[in-house]
Amino acid sequence: MYKKKEKNKLNDSQVNLLIEKVSNYFDAPVEDVIGKCRKDKLVRTRMYICALLKLKHKMTLKKIGEHLSNRDHTSIIYMLSEYENKVNSKITFVRNNTITTFNNLNEITKEIWKTN
Repeated sequence: MYKKKEKNKLNDSQVNLLIEKVSNYFDAPVEDVIGKCRKDKLVRTRMYICALLKLKHKMTLKKIGEHLSNRDHTSIIYMLSEYENKVNSKITFVRNNTITTFNNLNEITKEIWKTN
């Protein structure tokens, strides 16, 4: 028997590449993004990384946390809830901007996934 490769599953090097590309998109240093700094720009970058890894690639909360400086799963849940709040915002600009940004970043993910 052969092991079927699961669609949309990223290996560790692809996750690191995704983190790097999303960080570049927001013009944020990767070290700061995976670090503990709580500046708005870095928090927003982490939020999109979490959303991509969870929603598009079905990565576990624990695994996402491991890639972001061993953050606890509750931190990842909080970032995902913040993303959902923005997507469901009654303020059209916030909602549209969040969805557009996610879709742009999803294209980056597709490129990474195709490389393997």
